Amino acid sequence: MRTYRVLVMPRVLKKMDAIRKYIAEELCAPVAAERMYSRIAEAVLSLEKNPERCHTAFPGRPWAEGLRRMNVARYALFFRIRDEQVEVVDVLYAASDLERRLREDTKQE
Repeated sequence: MRTYRVLVMPRVLKKMDAIRKYIAEELCAPVAAERMYSRIAEAVLSLEKNPERCHTAFPGRPWAEGLRRMNVARYALFFRIRDEQVEVVDVLYAASDLERRLREDTKQE
């Protein structure tokens, strides 16, 4: 089985920290916060093997060419496969307007 190098964009790490902080402080659930952070981190690392298992995020949208989505509990992890590398580009709350938020994030880069 082919193995990919996983590259996590800095904004993804910041968002993971923000998710952990929100759950710990706003929801008063520090144990759940650590569990969720670990779950997302494990999902990211799992992309080194068979990232193709995840479906295309927004088929037919030119701005999202190659973008794939992996669901992790209530969050959506977005990534692209490029050669031997998987680039994790975003993590968002799945119940939000994902397309709008991704497009906004792309403009800010």
